[in-house]
Amino acid sequence: MSNSKLLVFMMTFNNGSTLQATLDDLASQTFSDFELFIFDDCSSDNTRDILSANECRFENVKIVFNTNNLGVLKNLRNSLRDIEFQISKSKFFHWGCPDDRYGPNYFERLIDVLESDTEISAVQSLVKVHFVADSTEKIAKCSSLAMNDDSSVLFRDYLNGVYQPYNQFIHGISRSKIVPMIYQINGPYWLYKAVVMNELFIVALFKLMGKLAVVDQVIHTKNITESFEKRYPTDPFTISRSSLLKAFLNCLMLSLYVKENFIFIFRKQFYISLISSFRLYFVSKLKSKIGRAFCK
Repeated sequence: MSNSKLLVFMMTFNNGSTLQATLDDLASQTFSDFELFIFDDCSSDNTRDILSANECRFENVKIVFNTNNLGVLKNLRNSLRDIEFQISKSKFFHWGCPDDRYGPNYFERLIDVLESDTEISAVQSLVKVHFVADSTEKIAKCSSLAMNDDSSVLFRDYLNGVYQPYNQFIHGISRSKIVPMIYQINGPYWLYKAVVMNELFIVALFKLMGKLAVVDQVIHTKNITESFEKRYPTDPFTISRSSLLKAFLNCLMLSLYVKENFIFIFRKQFYISLISSFRLYFVSKLKSKIGRAFCK
């Protein structure tokens, strides 16, 4: 495979109902200087057939079919390690999802922004979040985080329960050189796991490594078919996401996610975020137990 400006990375697992539309959008991009790497985690539906049938549509593509189901955590780590050399040779990186939809100029618009300012670490467009179950939609407007110099806006929104899916920056386009550092793919497994299971922590790292930018146009759609926990109930990633460690990492991330960075830990807001994170954790656990009790 030749070195391309953009590396597009994707993991699949039983995504036969949405994958074809996603591949159609990728093949129709006005920006074509990208190489596509897809890692299928031993799908049991028609996902593999769709991937094989569409392979010829892309000039630079590599599709890997796992022989065993690894789960999200191990598949992500193994996959990123497998393409680490290609990541280092590319300029930009996009983590795509097999149920995403893209406007034809999505790559072009976002890469133009990155090339206009070398201090930008990641960019995303406005994202239409489509909840398939009840056919409702919301527009993910992350501009307040990207444009507001006071990064504690995330701390405020988190505690107030404001719908601000800042994790959409993860599935925008970032600079390739920061990907190994962001996801700790060569670090100890416990550190990699702690980072990856907390999406907002990843966004915090993006912010600390540069500026975040937003294209003020809806050219990316996220189709939410069901919650991750329902789709992968036994996946280690699901178990990790509901752990007490996640609650602690949330408050730690919020404390680091301001201009003063580590100094902020010693301020009273750190203890407020700590208490709030644990409170949210225990309340959610209590509600879950009550719900299960009524269902018996």
